[in-house]
Amino acid sequence: MIVTNTYYAIELSDDGKIISYSDGIRDYVNAQTKPLLEVKLLDANGRGIYINSSSAVFSAAKTADGYRLTFEQMAEGLTASVNMRCPADEPFIYWSCEIENRTGHVIEWVGLPGLVVENSLKGHGGDSELFWPFGEGCIVENMDLRQGSEWLRYREISGQSAGYNGTYPGPVAMQFMAYYNDRGGLYISAEDSQAYLKSFEYYPYSGGICLEMRCFADGAFTNYKLPFEVKTGFFKGDWQDAADIYKTWLESTDGLLPKKIKDNEHLPEWYSQSPVVALYPIRGTKDHGDMSPNMYYPYKNALAYIEKYAEKLGSRIMALPMHWEGTAPWAPPFVWPPYGGEKQFREFADALHEKNNLLGVYCSGIGWTAHSYLADMDISDKYDEKLICKTPEGEIKQSKIIGPPIRDGYDMCPESSETANIVKGEVEALAKAGCDYTQYFDQNLGGNGCFCYAKDHGHPYTPGKWQCDAMKRIFKTATENIDGKKMLIGCEAAAAEPFIKYLPFNDLRSNIALFFGKSVPAYAYLFHEYINNFMGNQNTIDRIIDLTKNPDNLLMRTAYSFAAGDMLSVCLGKDGKISWGWDVDWDTPPANQEDICEFISNATAWRRGFAGKYLHTGKMIKAEKVSGIGTYRVSCVNGRVLEYPDVFTTAFEAYDGEKAMILTNYLGQEKELGFDGERKIWLDPTDENNFIIADKITLKPHTVAIVQKKMFE
Repeated sequence: MIVTNTYYAIELSDDGKIISYSDGIRDYVNAQTKPLLEVKLLDANGRGIYINSSSAVFSAAKTADGYRLTFEQMAEGLTASVNMRCPADEPFIYWSCEIENRTGHVIEWVGLPGLVVENSLKGHGGDSELFWPFGEGCIVENMDLRQGSEWLRYREISGQSAGYNGTYPGPVAMQFMAYYNDRGGLYISAEDSQAYLKSFEYYPYSGGICLEMRCFADGAFTNYKLPFEVKTGFFKGDWQDAADIYKTWLESTDGLLPKKIKDNEHLPEWYSQSPVVALYPIRGTKDHGDMSPNMYYPYKNALAYIEKYAEKLGSRIMALPMHWEGTAPWAPPFVWPPYGGEKQFREFADALHEKNNLLGVYCSGIGWTAHSYLADMDISDKYDEKLICKTPEGEIKQSKIIGPPIRDGYDMCPESSETANIVKGEVEALAKAGCDYTQYFDQNLGGNGCFCYAKDHGHPYTPGKWQCDAMKRIFKTATENIDGKKMLIGCEAAAAEPFIKYLPFNDLRSNIALFFGKSVPAYAYLFHEYINNFMGNQNTIDRIIDLTKNPDNLLMRTAYSFAAGDMLSVCLGKDGKISWGWDVDWDTPPANQEDICEFISNATAWRRGFAGKYLHTGKMIKAEKVSGIGTYRVSCVNGRVLEYPDVFTTAFEAYDGEKAMILTNYLGQEKELGFDGERKIWLDPTDENNFIIADKITLKPHTVAIVQKKMFE
């Protein structure tokens, strides 16, 4: 069966597999493709039964807008049909399915369509890249990076949540992927405005790359209909062009996006003032190990450093202590009262506010800590099974997100009203104590809840949309008595699409993408005018980058976050000096302090000045080409070399329609940069009337320029 139009030709085999999918230039499909439709059932004991369309009796019939593909007898009692909607004037096909399930088993998930592309990634000798919507966005050039890691390699998303994976909404914040080179690209997305639970994944398959989209079925026991369409098709360009396709759908869909920052009356005044977040522990120096009080405890000991950096950086500082919990470090869900007591904690908050600075705290989300290895805490006999997630087999198992040597514990079920009430009590205590921000949902990546298969919790037996709805209820319950102008809550990683409204400030830590490939600011490209995040604690950076070989890597990472529109952060280590990132050994020689302070001071001045209409409330758009930009190479601990431009270029459109490009020279050398015509160029962040007209500039070390061209005026 072959279907063609002006833009594509797609061929299905006699058993319904996609065996060719071409844009007229390139056939993207690998010879060993997958079944078009896959279904996973769970039997009464929670064991998986995997069924696919290749074993069915296949037939196809023309419909008014495409084709209806029927797969009879996929298994005894299970028949399915797939709808291919094929608009004649579009390069896209829209897929949906309906399943008649008389097997007596529940449906866990449905996968559609089975797409396996050629592995022509650059790291495998080809010329292609894969955009994966993990975190803020990740470019994959070599699958071996992921598959070689026991921690991060692809696993089917089932049972307990395992942290960094392709769950949406969660670690994956957006609903599209793309595979492309200079000649063209293949796009796949879910046009789903209701945020059904899915996986967007990639993994090796018979010499190619499987691009997986699975939807979890909310415990469908009889018939099931995919509640949205999966969109596949072709485009020209890179990840930004793919994001433009997604953005067109996003902005045309009512109710999915929150208010824009400029219209959001619930944000605190500090949100527009770009405070620098200063992260540090008050006990120990790392995630685990000795937890003796350090130089930042008592809390007031940090005040001198906070005030020093406020003056040096010319910015308000948000102190964000870690290991402050009175229960035990990283011991969710209970954090209150603080270590050392409420009195000195409140005095610290008041002293910060007196100097116009801010207080935030890390928490650890909705895990249940039964026993801490870091402090004298053991409540293993106090939890209720109805609070705790169960596996498909009905078992309660140790959490995979964090465990020894930090804690023994479990994942809490987000459906439980008691879970929501526990969070509410902890969050309200923080607000009452004077906190301006709490990253309460650290470890709930993107704001996601953990998978639960319990049959007695009041939710469907298998994961699905109920998880997203349950997390929203937790966010609402936690903040129903809190004024957003006084305290915000956030999570680890970029808050997924449906959670942006509730989690408007988050520890983005784009560096995690370096385990898989390289980060790109796709999140900012889609959502910057709705949410600003901060650079985050940069945890694990010493496991990725060889710090001693790359003395400017902290400048690069900070500049990357600034150029993407994020607020900046610093991790404080030994003697109050700025460290490379959280969990880096305090005895590791730190980065050049004057250089990083000079850059942050210059960068944040732009955010607070007239360029705030771009960097704070603007919409990210494509930047133009600039000549004179070179390459900065970063050596990784595994021998890989990352390449970045030595001047970052991003562009934003302000709400008044003005557009500008941000040029960020983060290194220690002047840069001669040129344009293809005269431009308006600002070099002073404090005076919008002070600009030059030129076709080239000399950009000094650690500085920023704002550039407009005629098409931007």
